[in-house]
Amino acid sequence: MKTLGIIGGLGPMATAYFMELVTGMTDVDCDQKHIPIVLQSIPQTPDRTSYILDHIQKNPLPQMVEAGKRLKEAGAAYLAIPCVTAHYFYRELCRQIDLPIISLLEKTADYFRTEGVDEVAILATSGTVMSKIIQQELGKKHIQTLLPDERQQQKIMEIIYKQIKAGRSVEIEEFEQIGTQLQQRGAQKLLLGCTELSLLKRDFTLNQAYADVLEILASAVVTYNGLPVKEYHRQTQEIK
Repeated sequence: MKTLGIIGGLGPMATAYFMELVTGMTDVDCDQKHIPIVLQSIPQTPDRTSYILDHIQKNPLPQMVEAGKRLKEAGAAYLAIPCVTAHYFYRELCRQIDLPIISLLEKTADYFRTEGVDEVAILATSGTVMSKIIQQELGKKHIQTLLPDERQQQKIMEIIYKQIKAGRSVEIEEFEQIGTQLQQRGAQKLLLGCTELSLLKRDFTLNQAYADVLEILASAVVTYNGLPVKEYHRQTQEIK
C-alpha cells in the first residue's frame, strides 16, 4: 500500500475535509485496508493568490517545497495538494520534491471529458482565475470555460476569504445566484474550483450542476492506490 503525503493547511478546514473524503470514498471493510497518510498542515504558508496577483507578496513556494520534502522523509510515495491555487506552482514542486504529485487540474479535466461536458464555469480565487491554470488544463481537452464577471468574482472572493476562511456564516443564496446566472450564460457544469468552496457542497445541498475539485482529487488518490471508489456523503442524524 502506497503512503499518501498531503501538503496541507492551504486552508486547514479544506485539508481536514479532504482527509475525510479520502477515507469516506475508499471502499474497504476494515481499518487496515485504508490508505496510510502522512500530513504536513502548515496554515502559515503565505497566501497563494496574494503572491500570484502581484509577485510582490511573500512567495509560498519554498514553504510548500519544504513540506513536500518532509513528507518524503516520512515515507510518502506520492503527494496530493488540496488547494487549487497552489497548483500554479505544480511543475516547480514536482521538480524540487522529486515525488509524483497527483495533478488536481489534470484529474478535473479528465473528469469533465469523461462526463461529456463541453462548457464549464469556474468558481475560484482570483489568483486561480487570473493565472488561467484551470482554463489551460480544460482547454487541452477541448472544454470551453466561462468566468464570472467582475462583480461576481468579487463576491466569490468575499465568500472564500471573509466568510469560509474566517469561519463565518456563508451567504449561500448569493453564491447560488451566481451559479444560476452562469448556467443561463451556457455553463453545463459549475466547477467548485477552490477547495474552500468544496465546504459549501459539504454543508449545503447544492444542485447537480456543481462539480467539486476536492471530490475529484480524493477519488484520484483512492484509484492511485488501486482501491475501489465509492460515493461518500456526510450523513447527519437528528437526535430526538
